[in-house]
Amino acid sequence: MCACTTPHYALALKATAAAVPTGRELVRAMLEECGLEPLTDDATLITAELLGNAIRHGEDVVLLVYVDRERKLNVQVWDPGPGEPRVGAPEELDEGGRGLMLVEALADEWGSMPDVLGGKVVWARVG
Repeated sequence: MCACTTPHYALALKATAAAVPTGRELVRAMLEECGLEPLTDDATLITAELLGNAIRHGEDVVLLVYVDRERKLNVQVWDPGPGEPRVGAPEELDEGGRGLMLVEALADEWGSMPDVLGGKVVWARVG
């Protein structure tokens, strides 16, 4: 039995190109440790999109990942920026704006909430 029923990994990340692959590797390692490898593709893509959105504005972020009692992966990304993320409606030739569309398609549920100390947390749950 793995000890993945409580918050498992938290990681503060600088807003650099290395943040996204670092987050993906953290999620991949945790899922392997917990015997949840079938979630890896969706979970790493969701993590990459949430982190990419957060660091795009040049802000440091905090990544929290854990497996809950229902054996679902929870990914949360805190960033200090204001506002609420929204699913885009990109034109066919637009190069961006599809990240949250992917999260919405792959996650069981997702959303955001303001943080009491400022900024926001964007989260997704998959399993």
